[in-house]
Amino acid sequence: MSSSYQPGEKRQSQQGGASSEPLRDADNNDEEIQDEQARINVQKWKQSPYAVGYGDADWNQEVNCCKYCCTSTANNSDQPHNFACNQITSCFCPCAGRIGNMVVLYENSSTEPPEPVVMVGPYWPFMCCVTYPIIIGVLTLTAIFRIPYMHWGLVAVWIALSVALLLSLACVACRNPGILKRTEEERDDWIWNDQALSFRPSEAKYDRDCNCVIEGFDHTCPW
Repeated sequence: MSSSYQPGEKRQSQQGGASSEPLRDADNNDEEIQDEQARINVQKWKQSPYAVGYGDADWNQEVNCCKYCCTSTANNSDQPHNFACNQITSCFCPCAGRIGNMVVLYENSSTEPPEPVVMVGPYWPFMCCVTYPIIIGVLTLTAIFRIPYMHWGLVAVWIALSVALLLSLACVACRNPGILKRTEEERDDWIWNDQALSFRPSEAKYDRDCNCVIEGFDHTCPW
């Protein structure tokens, strides 16, 4: 019995030893890729013309590390609160520009650096999937059950206010909120910000969700 058992035991150890080597190689390759990505991120973070915090250099890179993020950072309390929205953004906006966690849809390339004209914040999936459906749903129900019985003058006012509401929300949600350009020269009454490697005026704040310094910052609204 001992002679029949030992070869099997040996084969198991050999198989175990043979299978562990590729795993070690794969782990080493993953570490090298992550180190290279980290170097790229640091380089672009320091070279950015805007006062942004450290993060992935572009959305494509965030797509590549989505699986790693979902398994390792979802339970990390130090990560931004908009983790789920960032993952959706990284999957649907790989070709869009990026400033911090803001999605740049259109920018004026005639300026230096290019000035973002149309952009959305990190919570744009919430706005598209919750805010707008609620508003449009209420307007639709009103149009079906109330508008047919109202005076034409009130109907005209209702239409004008409804259109104004939708356009106002779009203008607020899709404009540059006032992202500060990076300033490394000290100015009077300006404060140094470690996250963005930039001086900032007292009314400008670094926002963790947007991952950048915003002038006249009040709060980030997911709606």
